Formats: sequence, structure tokens, C-alpha cells
Amino acid sequence: MKTVLIAGQFYPDFEDFDWNNQNKFGELWMVNAFFDFYPKASPDRIYQIHSKEHESDSHRRQNQMYSNYDAIVRTSFDHGGTIKNESVIDKEFFEKKYGKENLSCTISVMFYDAIEYGADEITLMGVFLNSREYLSQAPGIIKAIKVARESGINVIIDSKREWELMIKADEAIVKSLQIPNYGVGGYWNMMTNHPKESLFK
Repeated sequence: MKTVLIAGQFYPDFEDFDWNNQNKFGELWMVNAFFDFYPKASPDRIYQIHSKEHESDSHRRQNQMYSNYDAIVRTSFDHGGTIKNESVIDKEFFEKKYGKENLSCTISVMFYDAIEYGADEITLMGVFLNSREYLSQAPGIIKAIKVARESGINVIIDSKREWELMIKADEAIVKSLQIPNYGVGGYWNMMTNHPKESLFK
């Protein structure tokens, strides 16, 4: 059985996490600057999918740090051999299959990648709705969770973080929260009639 732990950067979720047994939930998939939050982590996959146009000095520093790990690094464009174990996401395939507007944040892309990977179970940790970034990205993540479950994947979430309630809520209720647009917010833009946007650009 293929199992995956998708880890966000809300570190209090990992206060009691046993890093000596980090694969108890399966493969550990983490977002770009994970080492600033979880120095003991040794991920199986790292997601650095900011577009070429939006790559900053901070992103380039992160790319250099990846050489300290054996993880596969999933990116949105070819960095010309400067990233160890780089694996470029087929963005045209993802946008066509899952909808350009649904690739709204790194966490949602990780869910769709897990579906393509053939995951049987996904555990989501480190994503807290009271965080401004994650709250604004909630609609896109909720959509990805729904798609994963409809694909037959068992998705495990910490219900104390309100995700289960949000997922069961009507999209109109989510919209009524008046969450300000943050970052690319593709799925949120779609729901509020703003221009559709993909994280890949």
C-alpha cells in the first residue's frame, strides 16, 4: 500500500512528532523551505513549484539547500541540473486533467501528484486554518481533498483543525468567509469571479 504524509509548515502540529520514525505515515512529502521549520526532517519528496518568473533569491537559497538531501525535488520548470534529483512536473498534463484554476497552491498540487503517484492513503499535517496563508488557500486544498477521496484515496486529516467541517460545508459558506486573496489563490479567484490563475503560470 502506498501511503504519503503531506506536511505543511504549521510546526506546532509536529511538536510530538517522532522524527526517528518519520515514515510511520508513509513517504514524507514537504514544501520548499521545510528545513527552516523541521531541521530533523529527511523528506522523500520536496515541492518547489514556484514559476520561473517568480523565483526569488530565497527560492534559489532553498534550491542550494536541497543538495543536502536525497529527496526527489518536484519543480515547475527545468533548472538545468542545478537542483539535485530534480523532477519537473508536467504542468500541461496537470492543468488539463485537474483544471488550471485548481492548481492554486503547493499543497493542492501535492494532492494531485499523490493521486497520479497511485497513493492509497494521504495524511495531511501542518496546515492550520487560522494561518492567513492556509486560510486563503483553503478552497483549493478542499477541492484537492475532495478529488483525492473521489479517486478512492483514504485522506486522514486532523479534525481539530476544522478541515472536516470546511470540507463538508457548501462552497457558498466558504465564500462567505470573505477570505482576502493571498498569493496566486487560483481556486479562490475562480470562486470570486477573479481571473483564473495557475500556480505554474
